[in-house]
Amino acid sequence: MKIHRAFVLGCFVLSALPFAASTAAFAAESAPSALPDEEESPLAPAPATAGTGFSHYKSKDISVGGFLGFNLLIPTQGRVNGVFALMFDGDYHLSNRLSVGATVGLGFSGGLFRFGFGPQAKFGLYATGPHLAYARAGLTFDLLRFFGGGAGVTSGGVDLQLGGGYKYFFNDRFSVGGDVALVPSIYFFAGQASFIFGVNVMAGAELKI
Repeated sequence: MKIHRAFVLGCFVLSALPFAASTAAFAAESAPSALPDEEESPLAPAPATAGTGFSHYKSKDISVGGFLGFNLLIPTQGRVNGVFALMFDGDYHLSNRLSVGATVGLGFSGGLFRFGFGPQAKFGLYATGPHLAYARAGLTFDLLRFFGGGAGVTSGGVDLQLGGGYKYFFNDRFSVGGDVALVPSIYFFAGQASFIFGVNVMAGAELKI
């Protein structure tokens, strides 16, 4: 009887082996295969690279900045004046490269005070990572007040600012940099026109709001 039972159990195990093998093979074929670690699905989006190209600004961005520097005023007649300058500007960005805005500036030295305001435009020239170089053009309406020798002399004038600058972005909103401009100007003293050539060198910071 024991031999008969062992024989029956052995036949049952042998008959079940092919079914178990075929079930395991079907499960292996049905399971999705994992992609190798070094390969990516062609449908997966490419990873974004922050700060490449002209990505620091976009349309409708607004930025404000403050700059401190030095203005050198070289008249066709008279002495050369060096003026410490403080400038504030604001820009409305029409695109990631072009902006329009305005500037307000103050200049002062031992015998001269200057106040100016006017429109400006900036255009991005080169950008990579946190670095941005730009060109700038502006038109400024100035008021000069000269002191010394008794009564002061006041003059009004207009200057054209042609230059550019560099910005380094610490993050998406804050940057520091410098700006250099050549400034041909015309002023009127007692009804007489006087031409003055200026050079502005400024450094400061900007915040995107």
